[in-house]
Amino acid sequence: MGPRGGMDRHGMRGHGMQGDPAMRLAKRLSAMETLIGIRSDQLDAWRAFTAASVDMVSRPPRPDKKPEPEAFGMADRIADMAIARAEKAKALKEATAALRQKLTPEQLERVKTVEAEMRDRFMSRHGGGHGWGERGPRPGPDAPQGPDRQRL
Repeated sequence: MGPRGGMDRHGMRGHGMQGDPAMRLAKRLSAMETLIGIRSDQLDAWRAFTAASVDMVSRPPRPDKKPEPEAFGMADRIADMAIARAEKAKALKEATAALRQKLTPEQLERVKTVEAEMRDRFMSRHGGGHGWGERGPRPGPDAPQGPDRQRL
């Protein structure tokens, strides 16, 4: 945090966001490997999953030089980034499905426990008390429309 309580010049350091997100995830996945007891015959599927997970959160490399401005260049770059992210998400989904097939029911239960703890820790650090609270989850497009949940 900056001296006046706002963000400092380095972004959100005051909110536990320092460092490379890929490195933080890799550390957690390494611990998770031990906690759920990945065996040698499961290692290939585990490594594919961890690689896809880390790739999903990795920041794209910055170009060496800015491209010359062109008409709709910004729209093209935004679309290209979305396409690249979708490809990473698809790879993660496939790796997750393959790993799920390799794990035992006991290991899958341990994964649930580890994920729940990670979720709880994240929510407690990042304002889990804010948001919908007692009103329940955010309604989806098919949720009933009441006087307090009208569509805008």
